[in-house]
Order: sequence, then C-alpha cells, then structure tokens
Amino acid sequence: MPDRIPHETNVLCIGYTVRHGNRALQKRFLKIAENYAAAPNGKLVMLGNNGTGKTHLAVSVLKQTGGIIYTVFEINVKIRQSYNGTSKEWEVLQELCETKLLVIDEIGRTKGSDFELNWISHVINKRHENMLPLILISNRHLSSDCPLGKEGCPNCLEKYFDNDVISRLIEDGIVMKFTGDDYRKKAGEVFRRMVKAGGANE
Repeated sequence: MPDRIPHETNVLCIGYTVRHGNRALQKRFLKIAENYAAAPNGKLVMLGNNGTGKTHLAVSVLKQTGGIIYTVFEINVKIRQSYNGTSKEWEVLQELCETKLLVIDEIGRTKGSDFELNWISHVINKRHENMLPLILISNRHLSSDCPLGKEGCPNCLEKYFDNDVISRLIEDGIVMKFTGDDYRKKAGEVFRRMVKAGGANE
C-alpha cells in the first residue's frame, strides 16, 4: 500500500461504510479513497463484479472533491449528439479533459469501437499530461487474474485498452480489486421479505 494512506478507520467522512464482504480489503480501499479525496492525484482503477461498491465509493470521493461522473455509454451519446448541432464535440471533450475530477463508469462494458477507444485515449492522455485526477470503474479483470491464464480472455482490461492507455495507468495508477457478493441481490432479498411480511399482516 502507498505510504500516503492514512490510519485505519471504519466509517469515513466521505460517507462510505464497511458493510459486507471482505472487510479487511474494504478498509484498505477506504483508506485509499479518503486520502485520494483529500488530495486527488493520479488514477484509481476500480475493478470487480457488479454490486461490490465500486461506484458507491467513487461517488463518495466525488462528493468531496467536486467533478463529474459519466458512464462510457453516456459519453458516447453526448459526443454523437454534438454531430446534430446540440453542442460541439470539442466542448464535450474539453469538459472531460478539464473537470476537477473525472469518473468514468462501465469501462469495457461494450466491445470498444474505434470511436470509443479514440476519445477514451484522448481524454486519459490529456488528463495525464495536465496531472488531473481520474477514476476508472470496470467489471473487467486484469490479465494477471484471468482464469484462463496468461493468454487472457476478452474480459481482461488489457484486451480493451490500447497500449498507450495501459502505459499511463501503470505510471501513476492504483488498482483496486473489489470482491464480495452483489449487495443489490442482498438488498432485493430484504425488500422481498419486507413486502411478503407486510402482505401477511394485512
């Protein structure tokens, strides 16, 4: 863990609480997030399955620092809308390149068209050059963790990004591998029990 991580804490001022799953790992991530929110620098790469708290933690940091969050799909739509005259493509890219903190969610959810990979590469490069913080969120995994071995699979993050992006992530990025069960599934089970109990009381 980087030296800049502060002392251990369970509930942070950024509003994220350890609730389930690997509590020791989550506490380490909380410490990284707290420090990052206090002094955003470099890149956080949050990887893991659905419902493991990636977006929740990123938004908590964002509320402290200010900035914007978009999914890859939302940015694709915003850029395409600029072709209809509703805005200018450069204005969309400028917002992404210059905002205080940018969070891009659902990285790698699509196959990654040339159009998509080009703007992602441009934004990451510009923010890297200007030393502006960036958080990337993805359900993909690293090739080093791939169940198919060193050759990797289509779900490896390295299969989505071009080499230039990987190089910039390696230079000043911290990879956070989220594990645990989907909290939405657990929340759904609680909700259904409450509905069932309410119906039984009628």
